[in-house]
Amino acid sequence: MEPRLNVRAEALAKILLIQSFAGSLPGKRRMMEFVCSGLHELPGVAQARFEDHLPKTEEKKEASTSIALLTGDHHHGHIVLTLADEELFEPYRPYAQNLGFTLAVSLEERRKRKIIEDHRRNLEKRVEEKTQAWIREVRKREEAQKQAQKIQQRADKLESLGILAGGIAHDFNNLLGGIFGFIELALDASSNNPEVVTYLERSLSAYERAKEITQQLLTFSKGGTLHKKVTSIRSLLERGCFLASKNLNCACELRLPEDLWPCEVDEQQMARVIENIVLNAAQAMPQGGAVTIEAENTDGQALPHLPTKHERYVKISVTDRGAGISEEILPQIFDPFFTTKPGAHGLGLAICHSIVKRHQGVLIAASKPGVGTSMHIHLPASPEINLDIEHARF
Repeated sequence: MEPRLNVRAEALAKILLIQSFAGSLPGKRRMMEFVCSGLHELPGVAQARFEDHLPKTEEKKEASTSIALLTGDHHHGHIVLTLADEELFEPYRPYAQNLGFTLAVSLEERRKRKIIEDHRRNLEKRVEEKTQAWIREVRKREEAQKQAQKIQQRADKLESLGILAGGIAHDFNNLLGGIFGFIELALDASSNNPEVVTYLERSLSAYERAKEITQQLLTFSKGGTLHKKVTSIRSLLERGCFLASKNLNCACELRLPEDLWPCEVDEQQMARVIENIVLNAAQAMPQGGAVTIEAENTDGQALPHLPTKHERYVKISVTDRGAGISEEILPQIFDPFFTTKPGAHGLGLAICHSIVKRHQGVLIAASKPGVGTSMHIHLPASPEINLDIEHARF
């Protein structure tokens, strides 16, 4: 009798040991291996194994029993005990079932902890993603604000230069008027002296060039009166492409959508802007190349860097594949009298900038040395979107 009591005591101690240490083992598989190893040593048990799936009816045999690891509606698997002696095992069945319940509770706690940990990680990941997105948005807005400030500072600088240049040009124009009058009088008085007439005619030619520069300065400073009307930008760009391909001996690639919005512009002055920019693009490729002229409809909200605010814009881009402009020079290209071309006056882009600004638009240059330069014109689109205009075809 005493040996049987010792065996039972040892078996119960084994179950208590399993119950005490199983929950501390990492991983479900390792935990179940430890449990099955211990249950295998119970009296009457021939084999113990763990299975994740629910036991099927046909799998149950008379010489086996199943311990379900069940908490509520969640099933964690079951332990199958193959019995060598059911009668010998029977006294330990309640303890084994109680062990199963304890293991199920431990596994359920692990499952819930994992769910909480997964939720915590997902939340941290989402918070990190949202934080990074917010940081990127803040940086993007700061960069856009800096860009807008640079554009505005450049515009203010050009406006100040324009006022100065306009005052000088006005006074110089008055002086030129007097010079022209005296040259005319000298020509009349020297009609019998061919040599003097030749010199005076050369002086008159120099006067014409000086007058042209003066008019350009006045255009830069004041721009003249704008005669704006709703105009097809497509037609102006086709004309600019024609200029590049025919008159400048340069290939031109035109990329224009069919639904390009019209703009309210002074057609003559805006044509001058486009032709001047196309001319610069062609001259940037002395060995030949292709000028790309493209345009697109853009939403004003997507252009936070622009100092002017309109609901819709038409973006015009003229791109060359020339040598490009260095970062040091790029901020100066719209300054009056700044030029890198021998014999040029350096007023072309300054006048273009002035005309575009007077149309409440923005002219921006982007360049990469060795790749080429792009001039981007942002013009406010006309509210009259459905405009029926015959496009000029060249």
